[in-house]
Amino acid sequence: MEGSKGKADIEILQRELGSIREELQLLITERQNLRKELTEIREELARKRSEVRRLRDELDKIRNKLNELYQKLNNLKDRSASLRSTIKDHLHELKEVSVELKKLQPVKVRMSLDEIKQRIEQLEWTIITTPYLDQRDEDRIVGEIANLEHTFKAIATNQKRYSELIQKYDGIKKAVNSVREELNRVITELSECRNSIALAKEERNKIKQSIGELVRDIIETKKKRDSIREKLKSIANSINEKRQRYIEILSEIKRIQIESRESAKEKVIREKKKSALEKLNRGERLSIYDLYIALGEAEEDRGGAGG
Repeated sequence: MEGSKGKADIEILQRELGSIREELQLLITERQNLRKELTEIREELARKRSEVRRLRDELDKIRNKLNELYQKLNNLKDRSASLRSTIKDHLHELKEVSVELKKLQPVKVRMSLDEIKQRIEQLEWTIITTPYLDQRDEDRIVGEIANLEHTFKAIATNQKRYSELIQKYDGIKKAVNSVREELNRVITELSECRNSIALAKEERNKIKQSIGELVRDIIETKKKRDSIREKLKSIANSINEKRQRYIEILSEIKRIQIESRESAKEKVIREKKKSALEKLNRGERLSIYDLYIALGEAEEDRGGAGG
């Protein structure tokens, strides 16, 4: 009975061993898959971190570019304000010149400057070439010469001032046009600068959004990595427990096998002792081996009794 029980116990333990082997194989396979997945996740994290660093470098470049563009924009605004102020001053000058031109009325005469000059020369020649010129005629001629000279001077002065004002007006107009051309160039640069700023801001916002998405992905990937690490730790514990149990079962099987062998051996010896004693009691002749077994039993009985 004891042998049958030991055999049954061993069969139960062997079935448990088979089950543990299968479980260990599944756990080892799962561990390998998780380790592979963990390696892929680490590579993915490295790629994403590298991409974040690259995007942050790009972001720094965009920020530097924006700072330069804002500086340029401020300079252009200052230049625009200065040019507008210059134009305003020129227009004020133009208005003053225009007002003076309107006030400058031309001298009304029937003759041109050349004709007046010729007339003066004629009158002077008359005085010189007429030996007996009447005093009244001479006074009249001298008076006419004086009037003509006054008229000549007034016309010449008027024309000269008018010419100067016209030249000044034209000069100011040219200056205004030149400043307006430069102002238009500045306005164009301002528009281009603002467009560049808008594009840079858009690019900056896109990069920030990409960085934000990558950071969120990295956080989620880290959570996944940590979860896998926990699973690996749990699997490692399970593998260790099952290996320990496997060793314990092997040890238990070995113990049962040893006990079964010893039990079987003791049974054979008891049966042989019993047979030898029966022969001895019947007075049959015993072999030396039978006698040894019978005496061994007797010694054990005495030892037991003495104890």
